[in-house]
Amino acid sequence: MNESIHIITINPNSSENSSETSKEFSVRDKINYQLLTDLSENPLSLPDAIIQKVRQILLRNGFEMPSIKNLDTLGEELIIELDQNESRIHGPIEHNLYLYLIYYLTDDKNYDIFAEVIDEGEVQEILNNIDEEDLEEED
Repeated sequence: MNESIHIITINPNSSENSSETSKEFSVRDKINYQLLTDLSENPLSLPDAIIQKVRQILLRNGFEMPSIKNLDTLGEELIIELDQNESRIHGPIEHNLYLYLIYYLTDDKNYDIFAEVIDEGEVQEILNNIDEEDLEEED
């Protein structure tokens, strides 16, 4: 697996409405449940198939993600900024959301996949953990 996380960003729609915080959690929970169940049901044999499946789940829930090219066939760890399609979500969501995706090729030529929609605070935690691991490796 690569030692760094690739962060892919797009220009998300932003909202000043702070009354939608509870809606964010229900939308996130729904997407994360779908990611967990849909990605674990059928083994996927290509990184592009993983991205396609994730994109379908996100689109059903009103989120778009940028196109991703040149995926590593052995595996990657990605953080992707999501774009809200506000016409498909019933009201704006307060915070920017991201897709955290890890996949790696197994011995049986399928992929183990972890995908979760996270917020900015969780992105920062992941990046801080990577920085700490890098410092430990240097010692």
